[in-house]
Amino acid sequence: MPVLLLIFHFMHPFHVSVCDIKYSKPQESLQITHRIFIDDLENAIRNENGIFLDIIKSEEENKKSLEEYVQKYIGHRFLISINGKDMQPVYLGMELEGDVVWIYWETSEIIAPKNLKIFNSILLEQFDDQINLTHVDINGTIKTVKTDQRKNTGKVSF
Repeated sequence: MPVLLLIFHFMHPFHVSVCDIKYSKPQESLQITHRIFIDDLENAIRNENGIFLDIIKSEEENKKSLEEYVQKYIGHRFLISINGKDMQPVYLGMELEGDVVWIYWETSEIIAPKNLKIFNSILLEQFDDQINLTHVDINGTIKTVKTDQRKNTGKVSF
């Protein structure tokens, strides 16, 4: 059985991205982190822009260009509205960990977020079975929004 699990791990048979949103009361900001499989993100950017992007190699060689493509891709597919006001998260950076890329964003001047509307269509154009999970942590209370082909927007209230 362990060999079978190992094979499934390397085949990357599931398509999921995870986003964590955490409210920082002292900084009055939402800290947003996306975790996406590198190969899925590379394919999505290639299909959208007609270029081959090697995130692992490009990170050092041409980081500015790489980050522009990543910001553009995520920025068009992840939108957030807080208390009825559309927010434009600011890109902070990214880092690699194994076969996953972590992408960091932040929104500022957020006071007492009560209602969040989240549009998350990351990789939905790539895979019929893509699932995007967005975990929202406001003052220790965590709620999750799941988006997929049937529903790319969700709401949470605190």
